[in-house]
Amino acid sequence: MRTREGNSTDWVQVGEAYRTKTLSIRAIAKEFGISDTAIRKEAKKRGWTRADAETPPREPECEPRANRSESAAKSIASTPVSALTARGRNIILALMDELEFLNRNHETLVGMVEDYINGDKEAGVRAKLVKALDHETRSKTANYLATALAKLNDAAPGKKQQAEEEAKTAGQNSDWDNDLDFASARPN
Repeated sequence: MRTREGNSTDWVQVGEAYRTKTLSIRAIAKEFGISDTAIRKEAKKRGWTRADAETPPREPECEPRANRSESAAKSIASTPVSALTARGRNIILALMDELEFLNRNHETLVGMVEDYINGDKEAGVRAKLVKALDHETRSKTANYLATALAKLNDAAPGKKQQAEEEAKTAGQNSDWDNDLDFASARPN
């Protein structure tokens, strides 16, 4: 909120809102008609802390690979390829579902981005979001998913064994099989 002169910001009120309200910094900035960057700079300068900043940060659900215990790393390494392949397929299928949603709702989503993000300041953000939704990006994503799925299928366990079994039984019960029996029965 501006002071009566209209030229300077009432930092006391901004500071109070910053420290006590659970609104985002951007929402507070909008309420007072100033930029969120100005609030962040002032908060740093004056040593303000957010009410929610006192709560301890939540632990991540998955530890970074570098911090995993040795036993956890061994269990991952001992996971059968078939289980990893199945997990990979599930991830790809989930991504395909998301891509289908984007394709079905493309125009609506672009309209929402255009309506929600206004002003020159956020033009870069708008451009990035619209690019993420455009046809070329969605086509590339589909191509990446297809390639990943093909690689998973090629890496599926038992492919080599299956090929060997098929090679052993390839000529059975055919004309070629009879020719081989006849050739082996002839004296040399």
